[in-house]
Amino acid sequence: MPNWIKNIIMNKHLIKYLFFNNIELSYVLRKYDKASLIDTTLPTRLSQETNSLVEFSGGDWNVELKEDAGDNLAADTFSFEVSFELKSGEAESVSPAISLTFNKWSVENYVLIPSAAYNGNRFESRHFNYPPLLENPDDIGLDKPTIITDVPRLNIDSGKSELHIRTGDASTPCIGVFQPEFKTALLLFTEQGSQFGDHGLHVVESDSRSTATLLIDAPGMRPNGYRNGATNIESTDCAPDWNSSDKVVIRCRLHIFPAHRLQVLFDQFMSLRNMPLYSKKLVNSLPFSHAWKLQEEKYNRDNWREEGYYAIGTAPWGPTQDWQIGWVGGLMLTLPLLANGGKCSQERVLKNIEWLFEHGQSPAGLFYGIIHNGKILSDGFGNEHAENWVMTRKNGDAVYFLLKHFMFLERENPDWRTPEKWLQGIRRAIKALVAIWKENNQVGQFVDITNNKIIVGGSLSGGIVPGALALAGRYFDNDEYLDVAEQMAHYFCEHYVAMGLSTGGPGEICQCPDSESAFGMLESLVTLYEITNKSSWLSWARDMGNQ
Repeated sequence: MPNWIKNIIMNKHLIKYLFFNNIELSYVLRKYDKASLIDTTLPTRLSQETNSLVEFSGGDWNVELKEDAGDNLAADTFSFEVSFELKSGEAESVSPAISLTFNKWSVENYVLIPSAAYNGNRFESRHFNYPPLLENPDDIGLDKPTIITDVPRLNIDSGKSELHIRTGDASTPCIGVFQPEFKTALLLFTEQGSQFGDHGLHVVESDSRSTATLLIDAPGMRPNGYRNGATNIESTDCAPDWNSSDKVVIRCRLHIFPAHRLQVLFDQFMSLRNMPLYSKKLVNSLPFSHAWKLQEEKYNRDNWREEGYYAIGTAPWGPTQDWQIGWVGGLMLTLPLLANGGKCSQERVLKNIEWLFEHGQSPAGLFYGIIHNGKILSDGFGNEHAENWVMTRKNGDAVYFLLKHFMFLERENPDWRTPEKWLQGIRRAIKALVAIWKENNQVGQFVDITNNKIIVGGSLSGGIVPGALALAGRYFDNDEYLDVAEQMAHYFCEHYVAMGLSTGGPGEICQCPDSESAFGMLESLVTLYEITNKSSWLSWARDMGNQ
C-alpha cells in the first residue's frame, strides 16, 4: 500500500477534511500569448496512478506523479512531485501547473502568502501614484475601513477575484489557508522555481466565492505586472518554448492539520518553513564586528550633518533623506552608535539629542516627522491637504528609543545626569500620546502635529507606542503611563494580532499589511512582559513573533 494512502488511513482528520471540503489535486497545462492565457487542458485529477500521455499545443506530454515514500512523514503530510515532459513534437509558450481546488470555499477563509498576502489582502484599495497618501475626504477620518494601495489581492467586492504573484515576492514559497468553518488549516509548500525561473503562486476565487483554486505554475505567469503600487501594468512574464525531451518538475509538500484558531496556521508555518524541500546551508561570510565597523564609519563619514544630527540618508540630502524622527532614522540609529561606538560617535549622539529638543518638537508636544535644511515638513509628501500630518508610529519610535538612550547613559555612568530640558521634552511627548489614546481609544496612523487630533485612524501603525509608554511608566515610576500602555496593547492584540493582521507601519503604503508595524508590536509586547511579568504578554508576543 502506498505510504501516502497509509497516512490518510492513519489520520482520520485528514480524510475527513478532504471529504467534507471535496478538495481536488490536479495538474494543468496552459498555453500563452505573452502573458495572456489562450488555451488550457481541463484540470486532470492527480492520483497514485497518474502517469499519462497528454496531447497539448502540438506535442505529446508525459505527466507523472511521484509521492515521497519515506516513513518519517507526518500522518497529515503529503509530499509529492509532478513532472511534465514533452515526449515528442514542439510546443510554444506553455507553462505547466498543479492546482488544489476547494469545492467548499468561503470569503471567511484566511489566505496567507508569507510576506505578500495576509487575509488575501482582502481590503478596500485605492490606486495612487507613488508615494501614496489618502486624499479623498470620504477615506479620511477616525473610524474608516482599512484602505490599502493597489497591490495583488483578493477582491473585497463582487466580481473577479484573483491574486497572482511569483515566489520571489514571498519570504517562503508557500500558500496557507485557515478555514474557520471546519477548524482546519493547510500549508502548501513548493520550491523557489525551476530552470525557467520563479514559480508562480496564485489564488483564484469563483465569482460566487463558493469555490477557489490554489495554483503553482512553472514558470510563474501573471496576467498583470506589479510595480510601485500598481497592478494594472503589462506583465513581462513569458512562458517557455518546449522541444522534445524538455522537462520540468514541480515539487510540493501539503500539510493539513486541525486549527482551532488562526494562530495555529502561523505556528505551524514557523515549525515547517525550513523543511528539506528547499532548505540551504547558511554561509557565514562577514563577522558582525567587521560589519559594525563598516556601519559606524559610514554613518560618521556620510550621514553626519554639522548642524548637529545624523541624517537618515547621505548627501545630497533630499527631504525624506534628511532628518526623520522615527521609521529607520532619528533616535533608532543613534542608540547603537551610543552603546557600541567610539568617542566621536558618542559625542555626536549627545549633540543629536540636544538638537532634537531644541529644534525637533512641536508646541503641542509631538516631534516633527521631517526636517530638511532647517525647514519643518510633514509626513504628507508635500501634499497641501497633509501639511500638518505626522505619524504616531514615528513618535512612538522616538519616545521608546529616547528612553533607551537615557537608561543606557544613567546605567553606564553613575555621574551622568539626564538634562532637565530633555526630561521635560520627553514628558510632553508622552503626555501627548496618552491624551490621544484617552480621547479616541486608539492612536491612529496620522495625527495633526499642531493639535494632536487624529486625521487617519485605524491600523497597527502605532504598534510601538504601548512599548514606549510602558517604558515611560517604569522610567518615571508613573502608573498612568503603564496602565494606558496595557489598555492600548490589549486593543491592538484583540483587533489586529488575533486577526493575523499588522498594518500601516510605513508611511507610504496607506494601511497595507507590513513587517514594520509587526516588529513594533512585538517590541511592545516583549517590553510589557519584561516590566509586568504577566504571562499573557509573553503569550501574545509568541503569537506576534510567529506572524
